[in-house]
Amino acid sequence: MHRMLLRVAIACLTFLAGVSLTTIWHSVLGRTSPTVKVQVSKLDDTDTGARAELRQIFEEYGPAQTKHDAAFFERVEADEFMLFGEEGKPLTRRQDIEWMKSLPRDITYRIEVDRITIHGEAAVANTRMIAIYPDNTSETWPSIDVCVRRDGRWQILSSTEY
Repeated sequence: MHRMLLRVAIACLTFLAGVSLTTIWHSVLGRTSPTVKVQVSKLDDTDTGARAELRQIFEEYGPAQTKHDAAFFERVEADEFMLFGEEGKPLTRRQDIEWMKSLPRDITYRIEVDRITIHGEAAVANTRMIAIYPDNTSETWPSIDVCVRRDGRWQILSSTEY
């Protein structure tokens, strides 16, 4: 047991000596230790405004899908938008709009926003799409939406249903 403690003590001393010598060596050569910058997203007025803008987009999203409003989706989905559905095959914005146009027109859609996290000019929204069918049954599926702010407006970059 004493041998194990002695080995652990020697290992710790060796480690501390190595760190100390490396620090001295770098200071003699004028090198600085690499630093890692971490940006912490804090809630401020900009975040609150961004959340309000994104909530507005998602409030309009359901009614736009109900009306098959292609212009809305061309405006709020980025050019490189991708929809990742449960079927496994991703759809581009154009494919998504064509698919929406093929859906029955008697389904009513709405989105509920669970959470929006702002990361500078990007955001992640956790949402739930609710489809209400003519027989008053409904279906709900959650999704994660990645959004970006470009040219002063928010757009959805991707949506992943799960």
